[in-house]
Amino acid sequence: MVGKTSSRWLDLGPTFVRRVLVTTVWLGVLVSVLLSFYAGRAPAAAFAVGAAIGACGLFLLERLVREIFGGGRKSRLALLLAAKFGLLYAAGAWALIGLDLKPLPFLFGFSLFLLVASLKVAGRLVLSTRWMQTRRDGPGGPFLRQGPGSRGSGR
Repeated sequence: MVGKTSSRWLDLGPTFVRRVLVTTVWLGVLVSVLLSFYAGRAPAAAFAVGAAIGACGLFLLERLVREIFGGGRKSRLALLLAAKFGLLYAAGAWALIGLDLKPLPFLFGFSLFLLVASLKVAGRLVLSTRWMQTRRDGPGGPFLRQGPGSRGSGR
């Protein structure tokens, strides 16, 4: 069983998309500020607009899936479809063409949520491995402290 992982890591929970969105927004703001200092305002603005459009797209996709599987009204479903595929992508095209934003930082910002989601899943995978278990009586694996008072031999 060495090298096997628990099947629980696949259970990401109902708040996974929300956590990805929050992390994407904070990381997008941080990277945009750093880009403004190191690369200038134009790449930072393109990255920020791309990250905002990508995060909005993920939010609308999550709402769309909830409406489809939750048996929502067809009018709300049509409104979400129009917002996601009509307005959001039209806003992205207008940002690239009308505002003349740089396409590469825009693309990196737009795909930031994919990186965040992938790293969250990879982190969950690593933390679910036998090597990362924190039990003291389990076979194998390093000793990881449970808390400030877990250094002694008592439990």
